[in-house]
Amino acid sequence: MTTNQQSPQSNIKKWRISRRGFLIGLGATAAVAVGIPLGLPAARRAIADYLSANDPFGGIAAPPTTWFEVTADNRVRFFSPKVEMGQGVHTAFAQIAAEELEVEWQQLEVVQASTAKGPGDAFGTANSNSVSNNFTPIREAAATLREMLRHEAASQLGVAATTLTVTAGRFTASDDPTKTLTYGEIVTNADASSWEVPDEPPALKPVSEFRYVGQAIPRVDFESKLLGEAQFGYDMRLPNMLYGAAARPRTIEGKLSRAAEGEAASSPGVVTVVAQDDFAGVAAESRQQAYAGVAKMDVEWDDGRLWQQSELDEIVTVGNGTRVVIQNEGDVDDFLTDDVITAEFRTPMAAHAHVGLAVLNMQVRRHEGAFRGED
Repeated sequence: MTTNQQSPQSNIKKWRISRRGFLIGLGATAAVAVGIPLGLPAARRAIADYLSANDPFGGIAAPPTTWFEVTADNRVRFFSPKVEMGQGVHTAFAQIAAEELEVEWQQLEVVQASTAKGPGDAFGTANSNSVSNNFTPIREAAATLREMLRHEAASQLGVAATTLTVTAGRFTASDDPTKTLTYGEIVTNADASSWEVPDEPPALKPVSEFRYVGQAIPRVDFESKLLGEAQFGYDMRLPNMLYGAAARPRTIEGKLSRAAEGEAASSPGVVTVVAQDDFAGVAAESRQQAYAGVAKMDVEWDDGRLWQQSELDEIVTVGNGTRVVIQNEGDVDDFLTDDVITAEFRTPMAAHAHVGLAVLNMQVRRHEGAFRGED
């Protein structure tokens, strides 16, 4: 539970839509959508400013923010800017957001942001930085949303915001328990022009009051994946959709030297065969037909250099058998014994494509002569 100890009118300003500021919108389905640009560490602020002023090729969803949606059935959706690849980031984000929103676990839903809705994260998901970079920004955004809802609830109930306490997504007046509103009821009756936002992020919840962060929580993505209900880019289906397959070289440095249709055009399901100087591929009615069709093309490759395993081993051998100091800080002699522990670790070169949930794929749509790609 959180309470607001500030006076009702302190540090409050009327809503003003700004690309760099907090954003709000009320939809026809009685949902309030709010967002705030992710606060980034100082080292990345210059990059963030650049992205705000320079849209990448193809454009981005406007605005590029972290989004929450509060729906009429008293649920909150969080659009994650980071991809869930089995590392548990969606669950971690849900834990962070639920703390400041003061909602029950089952009231919060995490949705992967898409190119059509939610934040467009040009930095991708990597380097174990999703939680470390977004922990405080998500808390601040969630806390700000909570306080916006508090002031809107106070306006609708005709009470001072300082009298309202919140638990499980419901505000209640401490001096009159009959005056109460859920988040869903607040947004159902809300007028977008009346929303107020603090000048600064509200005080964050004390760590001692955390209910979710630091606890073992069932992962939010387990059930849908176990039941085969989760949808990935590879699962995309559209009317009259074709499947493409490209001829691939058999070596790392292989280049296409000649391409012809061969028997691909007569292969079942093949609609189009493309044979160019630097590309060979087909489009077919099914994925399997595309694979079968491209295998029937007449292609020749310049294999280039044929790498040997011994050469690859040499590249990744550290110090050619001698120890290498990676970092030297403090006096390690006080902690080391005379025992020498030696270990060697190797992993094969691989792309994320070897993981079933990260199969490389892209959807391309043609509309009025223009193409749009989504991966």
